[in-house]
Amino acid sequence: MLSLDNPDYTALNCRNKYAEVGVDWRYVVHWNVCPFPTANPRNSKSTTAERRRAVVWTREFVALCPDLRVVLPLGRAAEHGAKIANLAGTGLTVIEDVPHCGQRGLNSKPDARELFDTAIRTMQRIVTA
Repeated sequence: MLSLDNPDYTALNCRNKYAEVGVDWRYVVHWNVCPFPTANPRNSKSTTAERRRAVVWTREFVALCPDLRVVLPLGRAAEHGAKIANLAGTGLTVIEDVPHCGQRGLNSKPDARELFDTAIRTMQRIVTA
């Protein structure tokens, strides 16, 4: 799991957006699509094979969260991991096409920040319904 208490832009971006839309981030869990060290030391970018290997742990983790309602994959690797783990098939709402919440992800294309904002607001509507 990743801590939103971390002193980095990724955690800060999420904390700030959650606060802006009224999501108590203490009820949000961030976890890596690959919960183990990856072969690529650069930014810990996982490979397709690694994400496939991680499916069993992703499914186990989701099973341990009985109140889980929304999965918000942040970035392409996370979205791919959610797809191959078939999280949408578990009855969860999976919000797609969300950029990673780090500086590079939010600056990756002109509408990236808007996509991130929309996804967080969608998540907020679902969890407060």
